[in-house]
Amino acid sequence: MQVGGNFIIICPLLIITYLRMNNSEPWLHVREQLGVQPIVSQQLLEPLNIHIERYMCEAKSFKINPLPYPLLIVHSSGSKAEEMSEGQIHDRFYPGYSALVPAMQATHWKFTGFVDFTAFYFLPCSNDPFSQLIIQFCQERKGLVPVSDALVAAVAAQISDEIFQERKQEVFTERLVFVLLEKVWRILNAEQTIKMNPDHVQLGRIQKVVTYIQKNVDKHLTIKELASVTLLSETHFRRVFIEAIGCTPHQFITQYRIQQAKKWLIYSKMPIIAIATELGFNDQSHFTVTFKKLLGVTPGKYRQLFNRSSINYGQKLD
Repeated sequence: MQVGGNFIIICPLLIITYLRMNNSEPWLHVREQLGVQPIVSQQLLEPLNIHIERYMCEAKSFKINPLPYPLLIVHSSGSKAEEMSEGQIHDRFYPGYSALVPAMQATHWKFTGFVDFTAFYFLPCSNDPFSQLIIQFCQERKGLVPVSDALVAAVAAQISDEIFQERKQEVFTERLVFVLLEKVWRILNAEQTIKMNPDHVQLGRIQKVVTYIQKNVDKHLTIKELASVTLLSETHFRRVFIEAIGCTPHQFITQYRIQQAKKWLIYSKMPIIAIATELGFNDQSHFTVTFKKLLGVTPGKYRQLFNRSSINYGQKLD
């Protein structure tokens, strides 16, 4: 197995761990601890460089030593799985639940019965920007990170089935993995918290204020100004907006600005300071701090990751 320059840049400690594992792939260690062979095992090459294995296990208790790579575990079916810490149950995982295990994180598991799950090993040489973002996210975390989501579970199951059936449709499988990675990244950054579900009575008001925000995103928008658009009092407007959107007006404006910034960073050559100005941030520093707080990386790093990628995500600048 080759370890390229990107591996060294990301974390030299991973190479030391890798060598201590007798140059064997870490999934071999997982198989040994599980005491079973995977029913699915395949490594997707560039640009993804992700290793996928699916396991079916009986009830047991076992420990997984620290691995050099982050690991996404998706519990497909069977009994609950418990992640233990110092003899106590730390987390419970049921079918449809998923979790990220950061690199260098030991875990202790207890399966209460038959369990069917799929593991995605993130190799640091991946050229996919979402893989890199997830790897970086994991470097800043300790302990398991829940990423449970119905779409993640469904896509993971489909990926496993495609490989198991040996349908030889690698392009389709890769597209499914791209969807999985982007969805996981969105969950890690809580992008799913904004869900527009307004009551039909308030639909017109919400649509009007959202349109107003989109047209005036470069300006400093106040609650008083937005409330006047809907002809409601500030208190009433704030309550209606939160009930319809699931977040405060300020949070919605910030999320909308960051969504637009992501598109411009990937698909345009606009200077970062120009993007900050166009989206109503006080200055580039304010934009950078807000962007990194929400996405875990600076705007410059985000642009670099996607510009380096050979993956076409489709140009959408609207």
